[in-house]
Order: sequence, then C-alpha cells, then structure tokens
Amino acid sequence: MKNNYDDYLNLMFDKSIIVDLKGKNQEENPSLENVDELTDYLINYVKRHYTIYEYYVSPNISNFYSKHRKFTRFILICLSLFDSESNINTLLKKYKFNKDSIWEIEHIIPQNQYFNKFNKKNSKLKNRIGNLTLLTEETNRKISNGSFAKKKKSLTCEEKYLKINDIFKIDKVHISKKDICEREKEINKSIYDIFIKDRGKLLQDKLHEFIDSQG
Repeated sequence: MKNNYDDYLNLMFDKSIIVDLKGKNQEENPSLENVDELTDYLINYVKRHYTIYEYYVSPNISNFYSKHRKFTRFILICLSLFDSESNINTLLKKYKFNKDSIWEIEHIIPQNQYFNKFNKKNSKLKNRIGNLTLLTEETNRKISNGSFAKKKKSLTCEEKYLKINDIFKIDKVHISKKDICEREKEINKSIYDIFIKDRGKLLQDKLHEFIDSQG
C-alpha cells in the first residue's frame, strides 16, 4: 500500500468519525504526510474534548451518549486498538471497526433504572464514558435494555476479548456507582497514556507498527 496516511484513518475508523475528525481539526481535506502528523492529528482531536493536566486528563463532556457520539466511538475504538497487546492489523481484520453498521455504543448499566443501583442523584453517571462500551448491533438488539447479568451472558467470545469489555468479567450480578467510577478512571488513565504521555509515544509506536504491517 502506498503511504497515503489519510487512507489509514479509513482502515481504523468509520466515515462519521472521520468527518467529525476533519471538522474538529478544521481540516476538510487533511494531507497527512507521515506518522508524526497522523499522531498529532489524533491527539488534537482528543485535546478538543479533554482538559490536559501534567499527569492525567479530565473530560470536558458530561454526556458521552446523547452528545459527542462520534468522539465516543473514536475513544472506545482507540482503547480497543491501542490499549491492547494484539497487533492492530489483526484487530481491524477481526473486528472491522471502520464499519459503523457493526458496532454500537451500549450502556453497561442499562438506561432503565429498574436494573441498576443508581439513585436519582447519580443517574447522570449513566451517560459517562465509564458506563459505555461497544457491542455489535446483533448483540445490542438481543439484550435490548437488559440487566448487567444478562449482558454478561449475551456477549460473544470476540466481544469479551476486547479490552473495553473487561468489566463484564467482574463476578457480580449488579455493578455499582463505584465500579463505573473506577472504570472511568482507568479509561482516563489509558487516554493519558496513549495520547498525552511522552507526547503520544505509545500512539506513535502503535501507528508505526500498524502502517509497517500494511507493506
């Protein structure tokens, strides 16, 4: 494959994410000429949604579900690709994250309050990044607004393997506000490690590995 770095975005992300990337970066037709530029392009997208501190990041978004869905998909896909020991090319062939018809954003603790322990005061947590993941459209349709326990049983082997779905390995029937808050902290740490730490060296190294694998 010719080194057209714009094309690598199309291999990793669906069209709606790429449109949002271009809009938020204020570049309708970016000309990315090397891995450094591609790395900076993705980092700038994250910085538009997160406040960056010396050793951590904090989201500027309170509702990742109803608003900013494209960015939410982007983050969940990035965590799946870059916070994994598996080769990115292998993951993309297996999961086809660039097909938006396959993957949907899903609540871990369902929106239906009957199933969860969130009281009214804590209900805003349901749309935080800590309570959201990616499941296939087929699985999402099966579980509808089912309980956490039902979702655990309904996940496919491929879905269970994704790093972002590690929470479904918890040995509980119900999970709590604390579990969701802890997951959000872990996600924010991963975002810092991938995009911010050492100027995004982890992201850059992963992108180099991915692009080199394209031949």
